[in-house]
Amino acid sequence: MVHNVESGGGGKGVSCIIRAAVLVVWFYIAGVYGGPVSGPAVSSDQQYIYSPRVVVSGDVFPWRAIGRINLAGRGYCTATLIARDVVLTAAHCLWNRDMGRWYPLQYLKFVVGMNGKNVQAVAGIKRMLVSRAFSAAVSQAAKPWLDVRSDWALLRLDKPLGDMLGSVSLATGMRPSVGMPVVHAGYRYDRQEVLTVQQRCVITGIYDRQRLLRSNCQSGYGDSGGPLLFRQEGRWYVLGLHSVRVGDSASLAVAARVYSEFWSGF
Repeated sequence: MVHNVESGGGGKGVSCIIRAAVLVVWFYIAGVYGGPVSGPAVSSDQQYIYSPRVVVSGDVFPWRAIGRINLAGRGYCTATLIARDVVLTAAHCLWNRDMGRWYPLQYLKFVVGMNGKNVQAVAGIKRMLVSRAFSAAVSQAAKPWLDVRSDWALLRLDKPLGDMLGSVSLATGMRPSVGMPVVHAGYRYDRQEVLTVQQRCVITGIYDRQRLLRSNCQSGYGDSGGPLLFRQEGRWYVLGLHSVRVGDSASLAVAARVYSEFWSGF
């Protein structure tokens, strides 16, 4: 099930996930890792060499399709154009913990193509779609994996920026595998006004019927909602979106198959 929020709604009818949003953000800040999910999983303990993050140009595709959701002067998260007027980000980014509600959509902006103070385009948000299943573990000892899988949000823009900048397709037909090379992109806290990427990281675990992906991509504040990208035959795809840091050297992403069926109809 999904939950719609129209522009100006300001968070009505979302009491079922108040604790969820707070706790998922806490998991991100604290870097809590609750252990492997119960049930079938595929993972690898192989040691990998980490590549450094590098700055990429906001003038070049696919990087120009990756921007920030600015949260009314209260911070930001990374987001990706997946259609001409739809962006993908993490649900926990959009919850105002201080006010106990969603950020009012009229105060949110999608800013793309950042290079310092310069930007290529800005759009407002008309509508938001999040999963009603978004919930979090109730204690540090519990396993947050099955809750993280619902940490996604789709935002409808008031301008079709994808017509100008392009959009990155969701990897709906791909079967992820351990060892698959991926690229992690985001506006991380240490370079907030430029997009940085980590190349040559890989998928290290697949969980919950391929709905959760673990990688050895190293993430930080600001990366939430950023894409886990895969390139095949010269084309880029969103394989998953970054939700939570796992310790110091790995990340969890919500796989594209989880939200791919919703974006075209909301």
